[in-house]
Amino acid sequence: MLSLLSILFLSITQGNYCYNFIGRRAIIVAGLSSHPIYKSIICNSLQEGDNNAMIYTIKNNIYFSGSLTDESIFAITSNLINIQNNDNTEINLHIKSQGGSLLPSLGLVDMIRTSDIPINTYIDGYAASAATLISIVGANRLMNKHGVMLIHQLKMGADYSKYNEIKDYADNADTLMNIIKDLYLEYSKLDEKKLDYLLDHDLWLNSTSCKEYGLIDIII
Repeated sequence: MLSLLSILFLSITQGNYCYNFIGRRAIIVAGLSSHPIYKSIICNSLQEGDNNAMIYTIKNNIYFSGSLTDESIFAITSNLINIQNNDNTEINLHIKSQGGSLLPSLGLVDMIRTSDIPINTYIDGYAASAATLISIVGANRLMNKHGVMLIHQLKMGADYSKYNEIKDYADNADTLMNIIKDLYLEYSKLDEKKLDYLLDHDLWLNSTSCKEYGLIDIII
């Protein structure tokens, strides 16, 4: 019988399947432990183009590294809920990510934005694309001195042949792009002209520029 003091989630990947273990007992979903210190690793199927996402949680700190997917966002959300239920006064979410799926990321954005418990965001090294939307809505937004951030336009893949499908695609892209722009304008000092310039180019911003633009509050 595994002791409740066990704190380490081990991930063993075999073929296209990922098994998460706590000691010798397999678990279905990583990240739902009630222990104050634990580690979880979320593995996607090993198909071409997939990326692994890793989550390490200790006390009220969540360290996330990897791609933003439905699975990894679910794991982050589960960890946030777990920490909130442990009577913490604040939560620190550390981000190292080149982005990923926009739609699940927007769900996490609203969870952070409306949380009764302050959720501080830290950029550990880099944050790009959808990961920046998560970082900018933190209660306190911190970034490593040598960290970088990249914001850019919405990227969508499509293979449509009908005229009405192309129109719908364009309308949907406009809707999502407006949401992205509204978030940057609300949670930064950027005006629309400067924001449009940054969105049009894939430029890494250093910590000094991020603070100047109001994308972060503190350089550490």
